[in-house]
Amino acid sequence: MTESARKQWRIILVGWAVYASYMAVSAYIVSARLGKPITWWEALTGDLSYAAVWVVMTPLVLWLARLWRFEKGRLVRTAILHLTASIVLALIHKGIHGILFGFYRSAVEGEAISWELQYRHILAYFDYGVQVYWLIIILSYAYDYYTRYRENEIRTSQLEAELAQAQLQALKRQLQPHFLFNTLHTISGLVRNNEKRRAVDMIAGLSDLLRTSLDTADQHEVPLRRELEILERYLEIEQVRFSDRIATRVQVGEGAADAAVPNLILQPIVENAIRHGLAGKEEGGTITIRAARKDGTLEINIEDDGVGLAQMTSEVRMERVGLANARERLRHLYGERGSLSVSSLEGGGTRVSLSIPWRVCTENDHEVP
Repeated sequence: MTESARKQWRIILVGWAVYASYMAVSAYIVSARLGKPITWWEALTGDLSYAAVWVVMTPLVLWLARLWRFEKGRLVRTAILHLTASIVLALIHKGIHGILFGFYRSAVEGEAISWELQYRHILAYFDYGVQVYWLIIILSYAYDYYTRYRENEIRTSQLEAELAQAQLQALKRQLQPHFLFNTLHTISGLVRNNEKRRAVDMIAGLSDLLRTSLDTADQHEVPLRRELEILERYLEIEQVRFSDRIATRVQVGEGAADAAVPNLILQPIVENAIRHGLAGKEEGGTITIRAARKDGTLEINIEDDGVGLAQMTSEVRMERVGLANARERLRHLYGERGSLSVSSLEGGGTRVSLSIPWRVCTENDHEVP
């Protein structure tokens, strides 16, 4: 027997057991109120035997429900078929139940079976079986509808998860080559200028950065401390490129180092700060990174004391203010719970603020929330 068949039988047995128990209690109470009390045993045997016959017949009714489905263009024909089947099965059910109960009373109470009484009972009470037949049909259609709804809901959720997964992977693939191309271009320039020592330092730094990045390549989230390690490798390369004109400060609040953040979310933001904020200043500048827990979220601020938004061209401002890649990753991972905003600092400079739902992350945490 398949799992589906076992599940169907469990539902049938439980459903009819509940029905028989309810009807037995009702029969006991009603008979007492009418002045014709019956024992609990009489109430139970009558309704349990009635339900037992329906237990055997219910799979047939369910089969007919699947065979004769109410579909457009066939409603009248299907209704006639089910009406005929309900009358026939109700008569058969009442006949079987009456005979079984008659034999039981004959064996236990010594009461002779009256076939005329059986006939009258069948004609008088079979209509209740017709109602039961249609109730089974309605419940079967309701259950089928619910099952299909749940399957579609699960399928839709799986498709949405797969789509989000694919989009996140595509966004990460856009991120990772960006700094690589810039660094290789700088290395080639150093080699052409015969600055071999600096070129070797950049190659070593790039190697460390790529190794560290590849260790978490299949993760959408990493602990903040891991993200800062990758950022440190990146900044070491930038120090070579900009002749140590870039200073950095990192301030991490208590417990924030274990918080989950999107993998490689900080590097492109810091790269933006260097490229559009500090690269144009001859004396360079400082990038400050602050992270702390606040009201169930991780707040990260990346600040630079560069030229500021006001001094940028409209094209560069749109590129920086948009930070489309980072925003898209936050949206896919956290929905409305994640955000990225950009603002100007007094005295010059720019702040990029990230708000991420607080969740402690481990090195082996690969889940997408």
